[in-house]
Formats: sequence, structure tokens, C-alpha cells
Amino acid sequence: MHNYSNDDMRPKFISNFVLYLTGLLIVSCNFRSTVNESKTIWPDTLTNGLIKYVINTNNNQKCNFYSDKAPLWESDTNIDNFINIKTGFTQLDTSIVRKQLELNKKFEFRIDTVNLTKTQFISYDTLVSWGLGTVNTPHFWEIYGQKVHRCFCIINCPIYNNDKTRAITRISYLSGGNWIESYDVLYKRNGTSWLAIDTLAQGGS
Repeated sequence: MHNYSNDDMRPKFISNFVLYLTGLLIVSCNFRSTVNESKTIWPDTLTNGLIKYVINTNNNQKCNFYSDKAPLWESDTNIDNFINIKTGFTQLDTSIVRKQLELNKKFEFRIDTVNLTKTQFISYDTLVSWGLGTVNTPHFWEIYGQKVHRCFCIINCPIYNNDKTRAITRISYLSGGNWIESYDVLYKRNGTSWLAIDTLAQGGS
């Protein structure tokens, strides 16, 4: 049996450590790159301004109870509606919109609650744990009715055009399993302010 000395083991240890450190740096750089890319697509200041505008212009005064996170924009099935003359989204915006749909799992919904004193928030994670948006959704309303029994509002992850002068988001008002209203709204940016300029689609039950 050969007895290895510390000197024998040192090169192998150093080699393994270098490999580990290299891997850690690669993962760290990839994570940082993804986060930076996400922040470029959804700048906190613009997104907070948009969300605050949506909340402050809410016409459904029964629903001043909002989820504290935005669900992801669910698919690209409506993407052709975004990219046309009516919305101001152009063919040049196609790639940035699709990139948002790919990266929206990295979207962070950071609501700045300053000047939203009349608004209350409920944890979206709590709503999901009660069954919202899952196979248990039919049971969600019974649980929600027992615990809260209030109309609440969900604002979807926004979709921006390339220069962030246009945005589209979905606002949904929910109150019981038999009453849901949803609107896809187009917004135009003027400096740091936003203005709703068109309702692209609406639905309800």
C-alpha cells in the first residue's frame, strides 16, 4: 500500500479547487447576466410607475385589494395583436417581446407602496397555496371566501416594446368563482408618467 504525503495530495487539491472556483464563477456570471438582462427589460422605476398608475386609475373601487406579485404573461398567443400599427408595437419589437416571454420567470414584481395608502396587498404565494391558478382552483374560492371574502385584483407582468414607450398589461378583478373581469390595456409613456390609451381586449364570467 502506498502512503500519500501531503505533497502528493496538494496538486490534486489545488486542481479540484480551481475547477470548483471556475464553475462557481461561471454560474455566478450567468446568474448576474440574467438578472441584469431582466432589469434592462423591466426597469424597476418604469415598472413601479406603471403599476402605481394602474392602481391609482382603478375604476373598480370595490377592488382595492391587490396581490403583491404579478403572474407571468401566460403565452405568446396574443403576440400578433401587440405587433401592429394600432398598439404602436412594430415588427422591430418582435424579438424584445419574445425575449420578455422567455425571461418573465425572472421578473420581480417590486411594488413601491408609497402614496398607495388606500390600497392593501395580499400575498400571491398565499393565494397560490389556497389553490389559485392550480388544479385546485375550484376549491380556492371556498377557502378564499372563508378567510377573506373580498374582491381582489391581479396585475400581470407587463410587456414592453423595445424603447419602453409602450406597455401592455392585463388587469383582472376577481370576486368569487362566478365573477371575473379582465382587461388587456395599452399604455403610453411620457417621461416617467404613463397614460392608458386603449383597451385591447376584455373578458369576464
